[in-house]
Amino acid sequence: ENITAERVRRVMNGYGQDNKKVAGLGGGFDYYTIGQPLFLDNDNLNEAVGINTIRDYITYSEGIPTHEQTTPDNPYNPYVLGLNREVAWVFFYEQERTTTLDIDFLGTLQFGQQKPNSLIVYADKCLLNQEFMRKYNIRFKKIPRDITRF
Repeated sequence: ENITAERVRRVMNGYGQDNKKVAGLGGGFDYYTIGQPLFLDNDNLNEAVGINTIRDYITYSEGIPTHEQTTPDNPYNPYVLGLNREVAWVFFYEQERTTTLDIDFLGTLQFGQQKPNSLIVYADKCLLNQEFMRKYNIRFKKIPRDITRF
């Protein structure tokens, strides 16, 4: 463990002396311990990991920049994961019930002055037709099928 850590440190920071100095590659190293799996054997979400862990995973898999990420207590809607002028990412998920992307749910979404051009919405079901979704730039991702797995 210590030998490997030192090797990684040298690759990042560089090694050698004087004219034999080799520049480091930069970067960093994080060590994580593995906890419970996010997905169960039946491909459903493992609710035991907690909603914040699931939100963090989807935020990461969507590549939402840190400064565009939101928490459930944001001023817009507790389901919003991230927001900018181009796109809003929404994770409409409830542990105790099936969620449906429909007109009623869209009516609950508020974005203040920063109305995005498009929406990416994760939900269990979608009742909107394709024409409506194209017209309003809405992309539906089914939970859990469309959650990216690494």
